[in-house]
Amino acid sequence: MSSRSAARRRPLAHVESLEPRLALAVTVVGPLPDITVSASATSQTISVADRFNDTAVTGTVVQFAVNAAAPNDRIFVELFDQAGAGRTRTTPQTAANFLGYVDRGDYATTIIHRSVPGFVVQGGGFRAPTVPSNQAGGAPAAITALPAVVNEPGNTNVRGTIAMAKLGGDPNSATNQWFFNLADNNDPLNPDSLDNQNGGFTAFGRVLGAGMTAVDAMAAVPRYNFGQPFDSLPLRNAPGPLPDDYVVQPAQYVTMPSIRRVGELVYTATSSDPSLVTASFTGSDLRLDHAAGRAGTAVITVRAASVFDPTDFKEDQFTVVREEPPFRPLAAVGAEIGVGSTPVVRLLDAATGVVIAQTTAFEPGFRGGARVALGDVNGDGIAELIAASGPGRVGEIRVFRQHTSGSTTTLVELPEYRTLPFGTAYTGGVEISAGDLDGNGRDDLVAAMSRGGGTVSAFRSVNAADPIENAPYRSFTPFGGRFDGGATVTVADVGTFSQGRLTSPTAADGRMEIVVGSGAGIRSMVLVYDISATPRVVTTILPFSAKHLGGVAVSAGRLNADAIDDIVAVAGRGGGSAMRAYNGRVDQATPAVLVSAAAFAALARPNAPVFIAPIDLDGDGKIDRFYGTQGDAGGSQGVLHVATSGARVGAFGSLQGPLRIAAFRRLPRA
Repeated sequence: MSSRSAARRRPLAHVESLEPRLALAVTVVGPLPDITVSASATSQTISVADRFNDTAVTGTVVQFAVNAAAPNDRIFVELFDQAGAGRTRTTPQTAANFLGYVDRGDYATTIIHRSVPGFVVQGGGFRAPTVPSNQAGGAPAAITALPAVVNEPGNTNVRGTIAMAKLGGDPNSATNQWFFNLADNNDPLNPDSLDNQNGGFTAFGRVLGAGMTAVDAMAAVPRYNFGQPFDSLPLRNAPGPLPDDYVVQPAQYVTMPSIRRVGELVYTATSSDPSLVTASFTGSDLRLDHAAGRAGTAVITVRAASVFDPTDFKEDQFTVVREEPPFRPLAAVGAEIGVGSTPVVRLLDAATGVVIAQTTAFEPGFRGGARVALGDVNGDGIAELIAASGPGRVGEIRVFRQHTSGSTTTLVELPEYRTLPFGTAYTGGVEISAGDLDGNGRDDLVAAMSRGGGTVSAFRSVNAADPIENAPYRSFTPFGGRFDGGATVTVADVGTFSQGRLTSPTAADGRMEIVVGSGAGIRSMVLVYDISATPRVVTTILPFSAKHLGGVAVSAGRLNADAIDDIVAVAGRGGGSAMRAYNGRVDQATPAVLVSAAAFAALARPNAPVFIAPIDLDGDGKIDRFYGTQGDAGGSQGVLHVATSGARVGAFGSLQGPLRIAAFRRLPRA
């Protein structure tokens, strides 16, 4: 066993105590600048190490975790490896020697193996055993000592300093053992004081803040004599005088589970808008995580607090401005049912007609078509393409995200969004739309039966591993149980509703209502449903003559100057490609017609069913054009463009065959 000791204890004359009590000293050195990030930014890291400083601390700070005071108590020690307060000189070699043991983990589970009340508590030489003392390996294990370090005396051994232990008669024998001075052991008139004997003991650090409370708690633990070097061994919860055969338990040692370097400051951060940007720290590195696709401003508050005194802190604030993503109008087209149909879906730049990406949504041999919608189902601000199968297979919804690498965009399925809206037995085809029904920032899925009873079911998208709820959020059959002609569906924000009551017909509330168009077999009608409670019809529109029984397709968008979505109805088979856009105000008994057109009337097959997507080309949230396609039995006209006046103004002729079409709406931000 090592005989290394702090020193022999001799009576010392009284010297006034120098208990370390530091004034508040954390300062802001350089204010954090405001930053602006692009719409594509996802995260960034900013070092704040040079922005704050604790002027009272200049040396390396080490944390001692201890088990003898309050649970998880800690002692913070500043080493004298830099010039500063509380020292006469620096002790670079001693500090480096100590940190070598720290960095290697040699001091993990160090025990206090010597405690002399009113003098010192000493550790660093032995590690606590993991088994009781009567079992093999039950004695404290000596830590391997490395070559001794040269003595660096000159700092006085006052209460609250930490110094190196060494062998008697050899000033340059310090290795791994250290001690805390419990008293002022520095009487200049006493040759046996620690400043004087054996060449003077090297005080190489000082306890910070209130750390001596924990040191004193260690010193107050009862001591027992187990022979050198454990003749003054503190043991916790020992039962008074110990019998000769007493078995020491591992938990009874006064232990420091860890001794490690720490920064002089502890950093925390908060964001005024965590939904836009979150802030967190690793050490002194501030990480900002930005919400994809969102724009806005958040104020980040950074707090730097003293590691040993949390009441000593300074805060600084800066602003993060996230730019609005550049607006790019998007449309989606899917193949409609037909002999030559394949279930290919395409994402278009709606301004140019260029195909951005495409994929086969269902089995390549499937001929029932793929209906399409665009929506932000995961709340990241980026449109996903939503495909629903036509008749001839189990009705299914699949969702595809945009994945961009360099200049190439692909559509990648999100399999967790797969949904069978009407169960495994239904094969009549699914009509699809997407919009935020509950105000949670995610677009939800709204499906309608293309054939059969025309049931409409809405499924919420939530932040979960299985993001589409299994049970419908709302479900209803708009045209009665006996009707089997199916329905079409879209969503629109036509006012503010609460618990089944209209509270404002002129203010949009960010929660979509469901708009349903009748399938073939009855007079064409459009029903607008409030779904804030039990679904109920708030508007009924009869867009065409009573003789038209070919069904009606629906879409929506803001056409006039108010904040309410307007409703677009287009005729199904036999309707002459008639299109009507109606004022969406639900407080009007007879909604006014805003636009009337027949885009395909002059073409060879004017009576094929038509589908219309209102297009916002400039990002102001209002309709600039109507893009139209013909469905089954239609010609190869591609995508026709109709102005808000009703006039035909162009086409994307490169897209051939019967098609479905939908557009992405980026709604105005609050």
